[in-house]
Amino acid sequence: MENRGKKKIFIIIALLLFSVANINAQIDTRTQNKIKAKFLTAQELYDNKEYTESLEKVNEIEKLTDGKLLAAAQNLKVKCLIGQEKYIKAKEELYTLEGLNLSSDIIKDISSYSSKIENYIEAEKEKNKQIISKIKLKLGPKSVEAIKTWDIKKLWGFNIDNKFGYINSNFEIIIPFEYEDGYDRIYPEWNYLPTKLNGKWGIIDRTNHVVITHKYEAAYKLGNKDFFQVKKNGKLGIVDKNEKMIADFIYDEIWQFFGNLGIAFVKLNGKWGSLNERGEIVIDIKYDDLDHISTNDILEAELNGKKGKIDRKGNIVEPFK
Repeated sequence: MENRGKKKIFIIIALLLFSVANINAQIDTRTQNKIKAKFLTAQELYDNKEYTESLEKVNEIEKLTDGKLLAAAQNLKVKCLIGQEKYIKAKEELYTLEGLNLSSDIIKDISSYSSKIENYIEAEKEKNKQIISKIKLKLGPKSVEAIKTWDIKKLWGFNIDNKFGYINSNFEIIIPFEYEDGYDRIYPEWNYLPTKLNGKWGIIDRTNHVVITHKYEAAYKLGNKDFFQVKKNGKLGIVDKNEKMIADFIYDEIWQFFGNLGIAFVKLNGKWGSLNERGEIVIDIKYDDLDHISTNDILEAELNGKKGKIDRKGNIVEPFK
């Protein structure tokens, strides 16, 4: 039994090494070792039928490779989606997998599950039709016409049978109905969508790819840059699109990164200041209030009951009085 377990681990590592070898030149040894460790964890989670958690580990692997796909990880992603009975998405990911350089073991794996995808995909399509019928019934005739006038890129979120997802104006399901909550309306410029899963919030993109894992009390996009406000133990922090920590969980409030300023306003112990995109304090956290009211670098500030103006670096432009 022990030998069988060792053999399985050897096969898993061999599959991964074959995948990594194809992009080996761009990945340093430390990163390769991180990938191996995460893949073994992902495989173990899959074996235990913990498909959501396994997919999160695969997502972490993709971040480590800067989006370059590893065949072994992509194959595991397809199998997790099958485990979740998401056959339409599994077929899309299988198409991507088939375009990679595959080992004979992965090809054998594909042959074992590809027919299952085809067999069940029609059942999933029928389920989606039923969801759309329920949405139309819920909206009523006038609302149906209203949603059809929307731009095709806009999404509308619904809760059907206690599951949340998104459709477009053609009544096509864009984000599957698998979440507990989300935002009702998503506009074209919103590429990232806050969603709730297993009691925790995270961020997905419009292809249902997890950008920020579902492990926070809250998760929001910060302004027009790829930064996100996340909440843990009642405190707010900032992460980037690779979920790298930019600002730790110590803040009471965070206001978006202003594009022309390159700073975010933060509130700590009742006082306001600002951080740059590296999470460094730019404007000391000592002000009673901060407000950006113009297109230039000038901010209105209040300190000890007096009002004045400062620039984005915290220099006084107009004395406090």
